[in-house]
Amino acid sequence: MIIRKAYKFRIKTNSEIEELLFQFSGCNRKVWNMALALQKDSLDKTERVL
Repeated sequence: MIIRKAYKFRIKTNSEIEELLFQFSGCNRKVWNMALALQKDSLDKTERVL
């Protein structure tokens, strides 16, 4: 029998650190979407994907 466990953490931050975390996640989202667009274009052109 497999027992799966999950943990949830909460980070205590101030407003300055929270703003930096939001900027970081926004940058990550931008890079992910750009990479996804490149992959999709390659697939549409029937080229090799990364």
